[in-house]
Parts: sequence; C-alpha cells; structure tokens
Amino acid sequence: MKGAQWANLLTGDYNPDEIGLDEYSKMMNYDAQVRAGSDLIGMGVLMKPWRIRHPDEEVVEILTTSLQKMRKPSLRSSMKQMLTAICYGYSVTEIVFQDYKKFWVPRFQNGLKTFDPVYLKFFTDEYGNLEKIQQQLGGNRVDLPLDRTLIWSHDTKFGNWYGESILRACYKNWFIKDAMLKFANIAYERFGAPIMLGYAPTVNDQSSVQDAISHLYAYSQATILRRDKDDPTGIDVLESKRAEMPFDRYINYQDNMILRRMLIGQNLFEGGGGVYGAKVPFDIILMRFEDFRLELIEQMDELLQIISAFNWELEVEPRFDFAPLTTSDMASLRESIFNALDRGILEENDNDWVRQELGFPQKRKEKQFARALAGRYLQDPHAAWLASGKQTIIVNTTPYSKYDKEEIYIVGDGGVYGTMVQGEPQGPFSKRIQEKYRELHRISAAEWDDQLGDAKDFWIQRPTIYRKFDTPLKFEVPVNAGDYIRRVVPEGVFAEGDS
Repeated sequence: MKGAQWANLLTGDYNPDEIGLDEYSKMMNYDAQVRAGSDLIGMGVLMKPWRIRHPDEEVVEILTTSLQKMRKPSLRSSMKQMLTAICYGYSVTEIVFQDYKKFWVPRFQNGLKTFDPVYLKFFTDEYGNLEKIQQQLGGNRVDLPLDRTLIWSHDTKFGNWYGESILRACYKNWFIKDAMLKFANIAYERFGAPIMLGYAPTVNDQSSVQDAISHLYAYSQATILRRDKDDPTGIDVLESKRAEMPFDRYINYQDNMILRRMLIGQNLFEGGGGVYGAKVPFDIILMRFEDFRLELIEQMDELLQIISAFNWELEVEPRFDFAPLTTSDMASLRESIFNALDRGILEENDNDWVRQELGFPQKRKEKQFARALAGRYLQDPHAAWLASGKQTIIVNTTPYSKYDKEEIYIVGDGGVYGTMVQGEPQGPFSKRIQEKYRELHRISAAEWDDQLGDAKDFWIQRPTIYRKFDTPLKFEVPVNAGDYIRRVVPEGVFAEGDS
C-alpha cells in the first residue's frame, strides 16, 4: 500500500480545494451579494412544479404520493439542501425508508437527510473507485450506506468526489471586497464628519477656541468672542474636494465579478436599460438555471431508481421532470406541438401526451355500455382483418340487403372486433373473375371454392368501418351461426375514444 493510502485510512481522501469550506460558509452567511446570487439560483431551479414519468400508472402514483407526503423536510426543502452542492462543491443525502401500502418508500418524517459537508470524508481505492463515505463528528465515525446515498459532486474533474464550488473562481473578488469594506469603514469614520480648524490670536486664547470646537461637535452650535474686526479668532470647516469615495465603485466592481461568476447580470438587480436591456443576461441566467436543474434531475432520477429497485423489476426506469412554467416556455412548447400536428408528426391519438405537456387536465374517457345490434359473423382471422382494414370487401353468394345500411357488429370467434355499415351489394359478378377480388377478400382458392360452392355468380360489399375496438369485446357466438346474427349484446363497456 502506498504512503498516501496509509495516510488516508483514517482521514479520508484529500480535498484539493485549498480555500476550504469554512471560507465558503463565510461567503454564504455574511456576504449579501453572494447570498442573493445563491438564493436566486435556488428559486430559479425550484420554481417549476415537478412530476414523475413512467408508462406504469401504479409506479407513478406510488412514487408521486410518497414524495408528496414527505415532511420535515419536504421534498422541496430536501432538493434545496441538495443544491448546496453548487456553493460547497458537493452534497451527500441519505435515504431512510419506511413501509407504505406494502411498498418501501422514503420515510415521511426526515426521509431525506442531507449532511453538513464539513463533517464528511470520501474514501476511494487506488483506482479512484468510491469505497465509503464517513461522517466524522468529534471522535465518532459513521459509515453511510452507499446503496441508499445520493452523492452530488458539482463540476467534478479528474475523479474528485469533492467537486468544485461555484464560489471558488470569485473567492479573490470576495476577499478583496471584504478587506475594502474594512478600509471603507475606517475612511468613513475618519472623513465622514468635517474637520474643524480653529484660529486663536494668542497662545492664551487656544483653550477657549478648543472649548468652542468641542461645544460645536457636541451641540452643533457655539459662540466665539472677537475683540475687533481684525481679530483672527474663528473656526473653519475643512471639506474634502472629492465628490465621492473611491471605495464604492471598487466594491461594486467586486460585486459584479461575484455575480458574473454565477452568470447573473448585475442589471437584473438594478433594472433599467430599456425594454430589452436585460434580455441577453436573462437568457443566459435561464440557461444557467437549466444546467443546475439537469444536475438536480440526475439526483432525483437516482432517488427514483433506488426506490424502484426495492419495489419492482422495471425495464424502463422512472424519470423525474420539471414542468414548463414561464410564458416563453409555454409559448415555445405550444408552437412546437402545433407545428408537429400540422406536419403529421403527432396524431390525434397523441392527445393524452399533448395535454400532459401543455399542463391541461386529461380528457375524461366516457365509458358506454355496448348496445344490442345485429352482427355479421366472419371466421377468424377475417373478422379481425376486416375491422383493422387489412380486408376491404365481403363476398356473398346472394344480394341479401336487410342490414346493408345500418351499423352492425363485426363478429368473430374471438369476440366483437368493431362496427361497420356493409353498404349495398355490387354485382352479380361471374366466378370467372374471382381472382380480381380474391386478394381483396384475403382468402385462398380453396376457401373461395368452399364459400361459393357451386354458385356461378357472386356479389361484393365494401364496408365502412365505424368503430374498431383495441381489445375485442366478449361475445359467445351461437352454435351453427349463419352469416348474420340478429341480436348481439357484447359483455362489458367500450371507451368513447375507440375508433
């Protein structure tokens, strides 16, 4: 084992950030500009409502409900604590589980614990693989469970688990600003009040002039006695000829540099600049928010994957997402969806997805009881082919037309596949041209001979499909059923949206 590894057995891996978490904590807690930038990032990332995506509605319901029930901290508070990785370089959050409706979900009370990074140490092997995370409080050392821990290493490079703080690049500006504030206070204390200069005609009169100056400082008024018009006794006020102190501009410059590191334009705070004055920096900060949001989504996706692994065997992992909220986001999304509809990329069947993306409530699918209709019986798979459009004609040996103009069921051995209007029979056609229509009817020569028998002529119908059921409705075909069944009552219901 190498010497460096021996040294790290108890202390953990070395954090290469020479500035240190204590300094970042000072910046966060005592500097108004740093805190304003940090709060703005937090608000921008978390301002949008969240949702969970997965094909299985049960998975979405259990995950969403369990996360919404979290308190002390709530899910939003937990995500806000995770965001401290941006300013401190890393954050570590442990997941604590409980049983809920036979599922293992994060505990509703303190289910997500984000630890103070000051007391955390990472331990890796010689290849940089993480072996353990240890919380070191005084003499106590507690190993965190890696399989239930979320690790956010912000802007990490070269396998450094401690990440890199966003404040690192502006630390020099903050350090100079902190020193300049001290110098500014000294200068304002020294030059904030004007300097009084007294004139005395003789040495013996100095004390009286000094008393007058002291009285002037204390009570803002004083009286001086002059013996004659040539007596020089008096008090002058010496004012600085500078219009302003240079500290203000220099401190403002450092503030601008701090916000620039966070990619936040100063004019967002100051305003002005015309209608479009803040558009460019505002677009930049939106991109910055989205970058941080993607990092947070990675953590939340990992949280959902850990929960799912305890409860289901999923081929598709659930996804955490933030919904569009701003007017520009919604306008852009609407334009994209409408363009996709116009160009045929999206179809009417994608209605549920479109509603979800635009934040509209899902359209309630009215359920209707299947009503009694007459039915045309066809052997499978011809009934399914006819309902799906693969078969386009029906061949008959007689021009029977009782049900030709009314809606009837398409009935097969597997149930009811849909409804149709058969249309009036066309014909008669000679059996000699059967090849022309046999392909449209999708039957073999043997089936054709069996169906037509000794008939010399045949008629065809070109049905119009009114409704196709995605799942055939249950119906038991009567024994020895003919071509038509006078009354068909399928079991169950069908959705209004079925086509």
